Amino acid sequence: MLFEFVFFSFYIKRTESEFSRSSAPSSKESKKQAKEKTKEKGKPEEPVLDEGFKKGFKPEESSFLPEIKAGIDEFNDIWRNKDESGNLKQLHYEDMIYAEKYSEVEMELRKLVDEMMRHELDLLQIALDKDRAAKGKKVKKGGKKARRAGKKSKKKKEKDLTPDRTTESLFEELVVNGIIVKYPEFYMKQFLGDRAYAARPSTNPALGDVRQLMKEYCILPLGSAIIRNFAPCIKSILIAGPVGTGKRSLVHAVATETGSVMFDLSPANLVGKYPGKTGLIMLMHLVQKVSRLLQPTILYFEDAEKPFMKKIPKTDRTDPKRLKKDLQKIVKNIAPEDRVMLIGVSNAPWDADQKLFQQTYNRFIYVPRPDYGALSCAWREMLSQYSGVSKTFDAGAMAKVSDGYTIGAISSCIRDVITCKRMLQLRVKPLTHVELINALSTKEPVYREEEEAFLSWWSKTPLGRIKAKAMELENDSKSDRIDLEPKKKGK
Repeated sequence: MLFEFVFFSFYIKRTESEFSRSSAPSSKESKKQAKEKTKEKGKPEEPVLDEGFKKGFKPEESSFLPEIKAGIDEFNDIWRNKDESGNLKQLHYEDMIYAEKYSEVEMELRKLVDEMMRHELDLLQIALDKDRAAKGKKVKKGGKKARRAGKKSKKKKEKDLTPDRTTESLFEELVVNGIIVKYPEFYMKQFLGDRAYAARPSTNPALGDVRQLMKEYCILPLGSAIIRNFAPCIKSILIAGPVGTGKRSLVHAVATETGSVMFDLSPANLVGKYPGKTGLIMLMHLVQKVSRLLQPTILYFEDAEKPFMKKIPKTDRTDPKRLKKDLQKIVKNIAPEDRVMLIGVSNAPWDADQKLFQQTYNRFIYVPRPDYGALSCAWREMLSQYSGVSKTFDAGAMAKVSDGYTIGAISSCIRDVITCKRMLQLRVKPLTHVELINALSTKEPVYREEEEAFLSWWSKTPLGRIKAKAMELENDSKSDRIDLEPKKKGK
């Protein structure tokens, strides 16, 4: 007890002395504080970050979230704590199947019993009306009301120009006329190119990013009715890029992956088919009707900029403006549940009227010229298909030489060099870089003016504007972070 009392008194004295020191600062300390205050007044104010920047990007809630939560809850309720140590062969559980089927049968019986009860109720009502001798008036009034209500709920339907024809006959007509076309089998994994992993100053996507966009915008909605109903409704897409970048191959990949029926509505394909105004009306009717019956379907449109050009060259005899108004009608008539999509392809999208262009197409995808990684991968993959080509062939050197060329130009170059005769000589006379370079020099590269025109057009599209704005915000945030970092003092 004595020790505790001494310690407590010592602690109180010590705290009192410290408090007295802190409450009465020396003159030197007061001078230092005054100097610091004058320095702080001269300094510029630190930038204050808004709450949105502090919190960071917050994505919108997905429409698939309730289903994912329901699946997680089902797993937690049924499977998480289920002991399957004795079920090595992973056989089915009869009790679970019995409970599921029992509930289904119960629901079906409820519907039947409900219908029977309603029928008996109608019979009792008729018998009651007979007893009261007032059947005619009440039934007539009720019938009139029901008819009026039915008339109000009816919506105007489009006139069916082919009500008596079967789907097979309509399909046959479109195939014979070359509207429904056969496309080559091409898979998305065959579209060469990797995603952009490094930070880049430009907003144009890499070829791997283009492949991912085509999966999200086209393959998933067309391949799954559930995703089509829940995901944002994309009715039309435009793919733009230089000649040989693989735009048509992307369309074929979407059709192959989803098993879609392809309608070719390109101006060059419609020359001499369904002439006149009545023929065009019949064509649009057949396309809209059969595309809904044979879902999923792709409405392919090559040279997508031509219908929206202000002046068409006199040498063009395809009459591209024939479908100018009908394209917008087709897109507007595609319902959210319809697995139908208009995909346009363009080599010169800046020639079109951009306002009408953006009204027709919901999304724009730019396919740029390949970078070094994509070119190296293309040379390696394409040359590996020939057994006589050495595995040690330097594809990286060819990728540097072919900078500015498209993968289509490289494919054409390899086909020109490695002919059937040259394939037989590969083991005796190995392939050289000079042969490929000489053949490549005859192909047209992507010139700087063309690439700048594409980038200028891409920056004016909705997605290009969003990306440019996002990059500006990112650069601003980086500069703000640099300003907020304390500067290192010199020794």
